[in-house]
Amino acid sequence: MTNEQQSEWTAQALVAGGAVLLLLAAFWMGVYAPNAKMLPDDFETTYEYEGTLKVLDSGNKTGQGEPGAFQTMQFDNEGCACDIFGNATLWHILTADPEQSTDDETFYHEAVNVYATPDDADGDGLPDTYLFSLKDSNSWLDRTTYESRGEGTSADDYGYSTWSPNNLPAKETTTAPNPFVSGHTNTYMFEGTEDVDGLEAYVYVADETGTNIEYMPATTSPLHALSTGLGATFHISYYERVKVDSESGTTLDRDLDITVYATFPNFYAAGNYGLLYLTDGAHFPSETTYTGTLFSAEAGATMAIDAIKTTSVVTAMPGPDNTTVDPTTATHLLTNTAFAVNTQVPIGVDDDGNPIYITVDLNADGSLAAPATMFVNRSSHQVGSAETGFANTFPHSNTDPAAPAFFRNPFMNNYNNMYTATDAANWSGGLAHFTGVPIDATGVPTEMDYGTFYNWFDSTTFNDQQTTEPLPDSMLTVNGGNWTSHPFFTYEVAGANNTTVTMPGPSAVPIKMSFEENIWFDPYTGTVSNQVYNVTVYADIIGVTLQTIDVEYSDEQKAAYPVSMGQKAFAQFYSELTIPAMEIMGGYTEAEQTESVDTATERTSNLKMADTYVPGLLIVLALGCLIGGFYIYYQEGEGGGGAPAAAPEPAADDGGDGDASDSGDDDSGGDDDSGD
Repeated sequence: MTNEQQSEWTAQALVAGGAVLLLLAAFWMGVYAPNAKMLPDDFETTYEYEGTLKVLDSGNKTGQGEPGAFQTMQFDNEGCACDIFGNATLWHILTADPEQSTDDETFYHEAVNVYATPDDADGDGLPDTYLFSLKDSNSWLDRTTYESRGEGTSADDYGYSTWSPNNLPAKETTTAPNPFVSGHTNTYMFEGTEDVDGLEAYVYVADETGTNIEYMPATTSPLHALSTGLGATFHISYYERVKVDSESGTTLDRDLDITVYATFPNFYAAGNYGLLYLTDGAHFPSETTYTGTLFSAEAGATMAIDAIKTTSVVTAMPGPDNTTVDPTTATHLLTNTAFAVNTQVPIGVDDDGNPIYITVDLNADGSLAAPATMFVNRSSHQVGSAETGFANTFPHSNTDPAAPAFFRNPFMNNYNNMYTATDAANWSGGLAHFTGVPIDATGVPTEMDYGTFYNWFDSTTFNDQQTTEPLPDSMLTVNGGNWTSHPFFTYEVAGANNTTVTMPGPSAVPIKMSFEENIWFDPYTGTVSNQVYNVTVYADIIGVTLQTIDVEYSDEQKAAYPVSMGQKAFAQFYSELTIPAMEIMGGYTEAEQTESVDTATERTSNLKMADTYVPGLLIVLALGCLIGGFYIYYQEGEGGGGAPAAAPEPAADDGGDGDASDSGDDDSGGDDDSGD
């Protein structure tokens, strides 16, 4: 190969090499460098936070169902019925799944686990005291834009995005989705720059505390049960201060101050969460049990009794034109209260000589306490009707312990009882004690009219009998029978001439009922702790006791009071109330900050390598090759850029001037050959 040919080949090779290097640079910048900024499809990243955590104390810490501060309504000075963890740790764990990932999106699992402390005594790499998980779900992450979307959503339904190598921070106010509530957009105010271990960080503040951001706790959150069980809705107050590396978009530090608020529905209103809205099937039928004794003069014995007061809803009653109507309305129910008064009656003995008893309802015919109907307001729980209004009956929520109260007498429902405070100076345990007695139409305490007591005499056998109803006419002597009315007693009066006259007493006297009720109840909820009935039925004038009833709440009924009162107090207190249910105040741990700086440094180095160093080197090499190739081509090749060829010596025959000139111009390569 001649020198001329070698120079031409070298120039061509350099130009070709330069072109290849330019193509490599273009490929690097157009394909490799963007791919280097993409998220991988195989990673596991944990962000660790530390700080103070407050979370609603819902009790049951020992698994025995004991109430917490939330149920007992005990609040700190910030209005939170919460457990406080002053050194809590939060781990935000992102784990990619390459098998489900695609070229464009990374499928990953996200968990936000909360621990009481960062202590790891067993050395398993996890904090020892796990509390709960705020998030445990799968998502998709766009590998280029770093935007995320939930599993099962469409590919264009991205919610959360953040700073990244493809979305570097700028010295200006910007917006980004809230990391807790993707449907809300935070405004990040640029606060300034700050040196973080030699890196320039842009500092932003997102102060969303003036906005109630709607929030729904995850199913793994301890707050989720407030939504499903009590119908609570949630919003968060959000404050974030974040430092972002200016060159890589890496978050170097983040401080959070987040409060989750729970708002409870109106428990007095109709609906799925109408805890205080009286409903058939939910609040009725209800039973109240009593124990005590009953004395019957007729039976000549005192017997132990168990009484059950059942209140049920009347859903059908006679209407006009022989129809049946349901008296239930949106505002009131018609209830019926009936007593069963049971005693055990021996009917024989078994093979071992043990007595056999049967249960007998002494009030099966309603003679002891007749059933009574009354309308009750479904929200206020006051007794009355749509026509007469709903009286401020007793007991009820927020009872005034200093004022008398009224309620229908349970044994004679055509009488009202008046209740007044009893021994108020000695009340204890939050319970009020009232005593109730019947009153007449003028409001004066009275004995209740219960019937008439008759005395009869048999003229043939000379026996007598007493009844509470008149004997049939056919049994009376005036109608051919043997019985006649007979005075219970005789008495003497002064007659004429200093004599006395024996006068017959009455053969029928009024039956009276003496009634006293003592009741202990919680004034706030109106829940009854104990109720004592002392009833005496007697024949007036002659002073004969016909019947006594002395009963009070059964032990089981008394034991049910704390739970019943607590449930009602809970519903009353929290109805339409908003409370803080969780507070998170903290930020990156020191170790997390150090790791973030290392990550940013490494990422910046890689980005510079991908964006600057490699493509720059390729371009410089390409330019060198191109310049060298063109230089050789034009300086030493036929591009004319080299030294002029030497003029040939004159020939002996001068006739070839034109040919000589032509040949000299014909092939510059000929000159090279001659030079060789």
